[in-house]
Amino acid sequence: MLTVNFTSAAKGITVPYAALHDKIRRNHGFVDSRGRPDLADQIPELRRSDALKALVLTLSAPGSVYFSLGCDLGSHKDNEYPPVVAGGYIQIAATQFHTATKDEYVGFAKFLCTHMESKSNNFLWKLNLEYASVQFKLDGFDEIFPSVQMWFFARAKTERLAETSREALIAAIHDAFTAYVNRDSGGN
Repeated sequence: MLTVNFTSAAKGITVPYAALHDKIRRNHGFVDSRGRPDLADQIPELRRSDALKALVLTLSAPGSVYFSLGCDLGSHKDNEYPPVVAGGYIQIAATQFHTATKDEYVGFAKFLCTHMESKSNNFLWKLNLEYASVQFKLDGFDEIFPSVQMWFFARAKTERLAETSREALIAAIHDAFTAYVNRDSGGN
């Protein structure tokens, strides 16, 4: 079962950004991997998930229409049942971020959810899609443009099952992304 929430962030990040390590985060900072899967392959946050690594490598491929602004993974227990949640996030922006509109991200997010629904039948997944403004200081720009941040959560009885479910969830995001970018060229 897939539960989806759509929100808009009041305040976004600035890209690029430096590493941030605190009680919650172990973020190693922005890596501009547009067209550079070799750089994406070195991102420390990808070491714990083959599915997240595959998604970010696809986003980093030459010619990709989107790229990753950041990602991370985590897990925790809570009082709901099943008690273990494995989750994370990935924030993406159009490679041509200066021409992309919020409506384009809304269309992408709706496609993503529709495509993922059938893949969620054996899992308890939650996807929070947040439209976030980003202060881009890239390619000579110093302006605010939209992006989408995907917070994903997989709930299960044990940590191992939750992590397996999270891998399937990220793989479903990857599959939906691939179908989205191929939809006009006769792909899925």
